[in-house]
Amino acid sequence: MQEVQHTMQVDLTGTIQALYQFPIKGVAGNLLTESIITSVGLQHDRQWLIIDESGHFITQRQIPHLVWILAQASDKGLILNAPNQTELLVPWAQTHSPHTPNTLTVQVWRDSVTALDCGEVSAKWVTQYLDVPGKSFRLVQAHAEHPRSANLKGTTLPRTSNWFSDGYGLNILSQASMTALNDRLAEVGHEPVDALRFRSNIILAGLQPHEEDSIESLTIHSSNGPVMISMVKPCTRCAVPNINPFTAISSPEVNDTLAGYRRLISMNDEICFAMNAIVTQGAGHIVKVGDPIEATLKLS
Repeated sequence: MQEVQHTMQVDLTGTIQALYQFPIKGVAGNLLTESIITSVGLQHDRQWLIIDESGHFITQRQIPHLVWILAQASDKGLILNAPNQTELLVPWAQTHSPHTPNTLTVQVWRDSVTALDCGEVSAKWVTQYLDVPGKSFRLVQAHAEHPRSANLKGTTLPRTSNWFSDGYGLNILSQASMTALNDRLAEVGHEPVDALRFRSNIILAGLQPHEEDSIESLTIHSSNGPVMISMVKPCTRCAVPNINPFTAISSPEVNDTLAGYRRLISMNDEICFAMNAIVTQGAGHIVKVGDPIEATLKLS
């Protein structure tokens, strides 16, 4: 008897158009051609965090020029650059080394998280660069033994973790959604904006505008094997998309435009753009720009 092959239903196909990694929450993004996918998202994404003296996380909401910090993860640690600053290598904070770093309790939204302090040299560097009168800052690294749990309340998805992202390991956006937004901006006389404003990790080609909203599960066919991703919920938007990542100047046209057509009733009428997602299979595989994707849509 011939064996019956069971295959996943495929509702749409496309490719990966771009990959973005943000090593420190809130800083400039790195455009990648490939990345290892981990159980918590792209390798090194939001693995570091800048905190103030009270332990609260800092983002562009408070300090827009945070976006001018360039951070590159290397074998030796994190390489930092910023305007008028000397390049700094911040060694990896190792929990089982002869010089175990101090741990700090940091606050990321409602979560109190144990993190590894990256030391006085990096603290002086970020404090000097950010230059906020009366404030001091520190750089911390995620503690592998104390991950944050993703907020999967109300879903049947398996429990998973993330580092310092707002709540989920991946953020996924289609190029068609970006094009639709820029078309609307052009209609009212505004310049087009870059996907960096939305700090997504994976940009998809081949979809219709906002078709990512309807995806239930996504498969990336990497050269190592399939990577399975589950969409969790639409990503609500704060003031950060209004900040130009190249000038660090905020102006309201992006969210004002989105408010006209992207307030979702299912999300309490909040502005939503892109989808939050988690990795459910394929950790350790390498995903690349151009990799084909297949997706199944939610049952309506």
